[in-house]
Amino acid sequence: MDSNLCEDAEAPLAPWHLKRLRCLSAGPRLYGRWDTVNAFLVIRGLVAVTGREAGAHKREFAITKAGQSVLRRAQVDFIDRRRR
Repeated sequence: MDSNLCEDAEAPLAPWHLKRLRCLSAGPRLYGRWDTVNAFLVIRGLVAVTGREAGAHKREFAITKAGQSVLRRAQVDFIDRRRR
């Protein structure tokens, strides 16, 4: 299986999905309630809503253990490709 492929996904994660996972790996962050990148990652179980809200349109998201695993594999794959 490709290193940046989510277990239940058919296609590899796009660079902007991996970037969001990297941002969330530093800690939970607030994003707009209708953020489509987070919605994509939540459906795949890589990101979760923490329940904290800021105002009417911001929710806090955190990376899950599955998201950390996918991110770790993507980083290892990236390093391996650079060494070739």
